[in-house]
Amino acid sequence: MDRTEWARLQCPATSLLLAANPALIPAFLPITANLGYDLHDAMRFMRVCVENLEVYNCGKCEKCIRTMCNAAAAGVSDQLQTLPPVTPDDIRNMPLRRPTAVRYHLENLRHLRELPPEKRRPELEDAIEARLQTYCDATGIPLASLGG
Repeated sequence: MDRTEWARLQCPATSLLLAANPALIPAFLPITANLGYDLHDAMRFMRVCVENLEVYNCGKCEKCIRTMCNAAAAGVSDQLQTLPPVTPDDIRNMPLRRPTAVRYHLENLRHLRELPPEKRRPELEDAIEARLQTYCDATGIPLASLGG
């Protein structure tokens, strides 16, 4: 697989990132235009699951749930056709094995907290905080050392 094909496969996830962070769009426009993807394509075809390859997206692994949180923060959960909307139980039951994954969830938490008051999802914020704290308690890693 060459770099262009790899980028093409990654572009739907990039489109979701851009939906959550419109300020990044100018930097990515030339890339996404050259690859021929748009946000509509991302919502229809995004595949992120790397742990359960027998299904398109399992909706239960850390990466699927992280993406579902991204979609909630971007306000596009209802448009994402390849994953269900995230629930607090999904987050609380999410497998979390790596400190690097904690950083991604801290970023999701920050994006959720930055939403306008009418779009906030405090139940998701609380679930992310609780899951990260459980991980830190179990591993002995202070949340502050991971950026929290």
